Amino acid sequence: MIRTLIGMLALGIGQAAFASAETGPGDPFLVRLTENNEVPLPGTEFYPEGIAVSREGDLYVGSLAQNEVWKLDRQTRKIERFSSAEAGLHSVIGIHVAHDQRTLHACSSDPKGAFPGSRSELVTFDLQTGTVVRRASLPPGGLCNDIAETDDGTILLTDSFGARIFSIASDETELTVWSESMDFVGEGFGLNGIANLNGSIFAVKYNSGELFRFSKTDQGVIHERVALQRPLQGPDGLEPLNDGTLLVVEGYSGSVSVIDISTGSVEVLAGGLDSPTTAAIHEEFVYVVQGQLDHFFGMTQTPPGPFGLKRVNLHQVLAALSQRVE
Repeated sequence: MIRTLIGMLALGIGQAAFASAETGPGDPFLVRLTENNEVPLPGTEFYPEGIAVSREGDLYVGSLAQNEVWKLDRQTRKIERFSSAEAGLHSVIGIHVAHDQRTLHACSSDPKGAFPGSRSELVTFDLQTGTVVRRASLPPGGLCNDIAETDDGTILLTDSFGARIFSIASDETELTVWSESMDFVGEGFGLNGIANLNGSIFAVKYNSGELFRFSKTDQGVIHERVALQRPLQGPDGLEPLNDGTLLVVEGYSGSVSVIDISTGSVEVLAGGLDSPTTAAIHEEFVYVVQGQLDHFFGMTQTPPGPFGLKRVNLHQVLAALSQRVE
């Protein structure tokens, strides 16, 4: 399976997004790839969490502390605010660019309780203008965490505190429970990353390290646990690799791994990351958010380091992994 994925990537290799560029005077947020393969993010209070990528390669990153979505433009290599203050966002967690490239969906939530009485929302923006075109609230106590899209354009989102997944179609204004189970109940953050892999929906459970597969039947949506060779270590972001494998960000271990659905194997691709949360894939590169959440939630009293995205060459690390497993 690893060799198959390497071959697919080799056919699709193109010019890297956000290649090295010089930072000029008066342009402090020009996106520049550092020697450590990191894309810097502005400021000392960014605390990134969610990330999404458009078909053209523009990256969108949500901020937990600044309550905004920022855009990293592939062509200009500049970073600028995508959402305005009028959007009324709280902490931005999961974000998703719709397959039709018309809208961007963002989970606006309050994981630290900074906005008493507020409700978590799925906020939808026009991708071209940044204008809010829809708001859909979760029930009280829910927490919108991550977002995926079905083949027919229906948006799915995980509720980490409510042990359920909601759905909303493009012509709907309210969320509908898509799947709910006691299997998703647990202490702290439950359901987290969600992804569509070749028409099948998968979601991870953060507090238990489990992976679930969902199927739609005449009786409704059913789910099953995917047998894994080991529990996932604080699984967060989940991305499809379109060959029977999933990319998962493991926050506890500070790593990015590949799950082979057919065998249950979990192979680490990159480690040593600083509280990674989510990832986006464009061409042969994976852009991993380093959220430094231990600082955001007060578990570490020292100041956070510079914020940024770690860029991983998926083709290179998979080739190295293939040699290692032979």
